[in-house]
Amino acid sequence: MRIRLEDLGTAPAGSTELMHQALVKAVEETLRPPGKPEEIHVTSLIAPPCIKRETEAHWDELEVDIGSAIAAFNGIVAHKVLEDAADKTRCITELSLEASVDGMQILGRLDALFNLYLDSEGKLHGTLVDYKTTNATSYKFILSDGAKDEWVQQINIYKYILETHWNEIKDNIYQQAVSNGFATPEIIKDAQSIVVDEANIAVYALGWSKGRAMKDPTYPQVPAATVPITLYKNEDILKFIKARIIVHKDPDYLPTDEEMWTKPWALMVEGRKTPLGYYTTEEKKRIFLAKGQYWVLDVGDIVAAPELNINRCAYCLACSVCHGKYYLKALATKPEYKYALEKSEQSL
Repeated sequence: MRIRLEDLGTAPAGSTELMHQALVKAVEETLRPPGKPEEIHVTSLIAPPCIKRETEAHWDELEVDIGSAIAAFNGIVAHKVLEDAADKTRCITELSLEASVDGMQILGRLDALFNLYLDSEGKLHGTLVDYKTTNATSYKFILSDGAKDEWVQQINIYKYILETHWNEIKDNIYQQAVSNGFATPEIIKDAQSIVVDEANIAVYALGWSKGRAMKDPTYPQVPAATVPITLYKNEDILKFIKARIIVHKDPDYLPTDEEMWTKPWALMVEGRKTPLGYYTTEEKKRIFLAKGQYWVLDVGDIVAAPELNINRCAYCLACSVCHGKYYLKALATKPEYKYALEKSEQSL
């Protein structure tokens, strides 16, 4: 795997090599080199199986563009700064989690456990906190609509592992607490079980503009926020994990619109060649079209060619070996999209 640094231009001797090493390390933290076939990280479990499949099969051929590499680098740097800044006497950071489900070893790394206390029944209580970075546009929607689905899924899987596999992982957590300098590590050792009382995402907006915030009241006024996460029952989380394992084991599985962050339906204004906006299938069903203002080919046939719609492929670090083939295969299986695409191409 290599980072394409051609866009950096000329640089003093040694500096480009140092930049490349730093970016490679950041991408490896995000994408992860191939591991054991029976192991899967929580973030990979949630993501489309094609990402893990392609990176493991073609790791040595991967070429990551400089923009994607720097985005991964920024996320790693933010995590490191936040970890170092945390008061280690009051929380435990960088917890390694592990659980076996249906022959797969699920691996995860929780950023922090806060508000820990042991009750009279020997149950340890705490709050899960995970750090996330995102761009200013996504951050604006997160403030209004809540955490991204994949963040909710990730945190709930961490909750499941902690609560249902406590006896298997608590020794490692105790060692991490001692290493951190946590004030009362003995409560970890004495705990018979753990209860996750609540969970939050600490989200930070990269590229946030103070100038825009001063001029535009609809723009996020601060670059950071705490977003609460809805917690689900462990039996429901386990059903989700099992379902994800099934699709990862299926070589013919094609990603869904939701997995690909795809909004394949585009609203077209008469006389305009580019879409006015993109919508998911559910959003499309709720669109109100003012009579005479927009054209409609048929009920629901408001679409644009897939190349007009930026989706997960544009941000995928495995794109250089995949070239969006799974996304295009998935589209080809949808008769309604194929029909509407033909109509759309005629109109555009």
